[in-house]
This record gives sequence, C-alpha cells and structure tokens, in this order.
Amino acid sequence: MERIATENRFYSRREMLDLIVRYGVGSAALGASGVFATGCGGGKDDPTLSVRRTGRFVSAVNLQPVGDIAVDLGRTFVTLNNGIPTELGWELPDRALKTLPYPKFDTEDTFYLPLPPEANTTPFKYMVLLNWANGRRPVGIADIPHILAAFCIAPPGAASEGLRDETAPVTNSEEIPAGYLIGSGIPGNIELAEGGVGVAYEDPSSAHVQPRWNSFGQNYFYFKGHLNGVGMLATYGFLKEERTIVLPMSQPVVYPKPGYYPTRSTVTWDSDKSYHVFKLTDFVPAGRFL
Repeated sequence: MERIATENRFYSRREMLDLIVRYGVGSAALGASGVFATGCGGGKDDPTLSVRRTGRFVSAVNLQPVGDIAVDLGRTFVTLNNGIPTELGWELPDRALKTLPYPKFDTEDTFYLPLPPEANTTPFKYMVLLNWANGRRPVGIADIPHILAAFCIAPPGAASEGLRDETAPVTNSEEIPAGYLIGSGIPGNIELAEGGVGVAYEDPSSAHVQPRWNSFGQNYFYFKGHLNGVGMLATYGFLKEERTIVLPMSQPVVYPKPGYYPTRSTVTWDSDKSYHVFKLTDFVPAGRFL
C-alpha cells in the first residue's frame, strides 16, 4: 500500500480527515494528544517486515490538531542494512516548532508518534514528543524552552496512579549505565517522571542538567523497574542555530529484552527539507538481556 508522502505544511481539519480516509492508513486515533496515522503493512512484530531488507522506511504523516488547523509533526524513520537497523529517528519540520501551542510553565504537551513497522528489529515501539515550550522545573536549569523526543519500548498508556509504575525502583542495577543517576541525585536537579514513559536517569556531565543549558542532551527512562526508553533533548534556542551534535551513549550491562540498541544519538539540520533530524545510530545487538 502507498505510504503518505507530504510536504512540510499545515492542514485544515477537513484535509486531515480526508488524508486518513483516502489512504486507509493502518490506524488513526483522535484524542487529547491529537491524531496520528501509522504506515501500512503487516503487524509490528511480523519478522518478514525487516528480515534481509535494506533501505530507509518512513512512517505516515503525523498530524496534530491546533485550533482550526493541523500541524505536520513530521515522520519517524528507520534505516536497515540486510535487516539490521543503522538509524532510528524523527524528522521535525521547523514550522511545527513555530506553531505548536505554548503550555504553562512546568507543563508539557505530549504527542505520540508511531514508528514504521520495519523498526521491529529494535525494541522500540513508538516515539513520544514532550514539548516544554515555556520550560519546567528546576528553575535555572530546565526552565529554558525545550523539547524531548523519547523512543520507548512499552506501549503508550496513561500515567499510573501516583506515578507508581513510572517511579518503581530499578530491579537490576546492571540495566543502568555506569555513572547514570536518577535526576534527584544530581545537584540542582529534580526527579523527572513522565506518565506512561518512566523516570529519567541522567549522565551528570550531560549538558541538559547544567545551569542555563542551551544545547542537546540524552537520557534513559525506566518504567516498572526496567529500561523503557532513550530520550533526546534540545532547547528551542539550540535548534534555531541549526547545528549538529553527536553524542556517544553509555550502555547498560543487561538489556530489558533482545534486539538492537543504539550507541550514539544525533541532532542535525536538513536544510533541503527544513527539518530538524533526531536520530539514534550505531546499533549493536544486546549481549545480555533479561
């Protein structure tokens, strides 16, 4: 089935619904987080989707209603080499940053984006975008407007009561890369727990946990006591500079499940498409897993 390929633009609500009907996409959901549409093909865990396949595969268009229009939040993608992932990422149209609503301070807007089905050789099942366009606590560190793109393992869901599942202690310390600490264990920082995603563990030397940061950073999320996701953070100011940063990712000794995991994270600017590209690269197979 044909994938939806669209230019970087805005859509009226009628156009958005027409796209969904026209292409008969795999799934579409309208709720508090808006509309997203997935690509077509077999099931997410269908091994025939990625075995021995080579190429770059993209999700369908991701549309978010904002007032009377719908903003294109870009597409996720995976690149395979004989079925082995080499890149997993997201293309964020620059115009989306200028149109998304601005939530109150210390309040994020949350959007869920599907991954292409061919990403099934990685453990990641979806991407979540957290938009802190007015910043959050702690003041002096995270109050600078920024976004976080997290690739997650567990299916998206509502926050547990009192964030019980998100803040559950990690049951096997070997799932935490050496030197990483829960946010509250780093001077000046607080514990960051996101509903349905997990609690963040940080590298204390990372840019985004330093005072007045304005750059790109990376962290890990843990849910129900296990590694659940990789986060990439960037300030609005940094993205306006259209720079590229590549960060190595420290690895846990034990992974939560088999599959290929990234060892680098990158943000770069695509001047041809006016996209900010967030991607995980240099995948390696899990040596040990639960």
